[in-house]
Amino acid sequence: MRFVSGGSDGLVKYWTYNSRINKFSSEIILSSGYWIQDVSFARANSLGVALSDWAGADEETLAIVAENMGGLIMRKKATEWETFELPMESTPAVKITWDTDTTDLSVIYQDGSTKAFEEEESGKWKEIEEDDNPLEL
Repeated sequence: MRFVSGGSDGLVKYWTYNSRINKFSSEIILSSGYWIQDVSFARANSLGVALSDWAGADEETLAIVAENMGGLIMRKKATEWETFELPMESTPAVKITWDTDTTDLSVIYQDGSTKAFEEEESGKWKEIEEDDNPLEL
């Protein structure tokens, strides 16, 4: 059992359950200095895509948006976390979510606009569409 948390302390913690001692333990994987608005944790098999379609099926990947920051993608390879930044916008991001049919990522911004991103083979994330009709929040 694993989960990720983030909050007003600016920390993103990765929690794992140890069945031998019947307890969760946490590892701080990001200390941003900004309020963490949203964290979306995904494993390849929970995204509804074939494991072979995910760039590293055994890796764990999560997305983060923080106050006054753009989005971040964090991917764990072995014991190290790598960070990839989504393109920065003038309006802060407030919500982030994985598409259930693909490995694409959607970001909702404070002004109600949304953007979708996909990972390129290089590991960078590029915008794939933009919603010109902002949501009323």
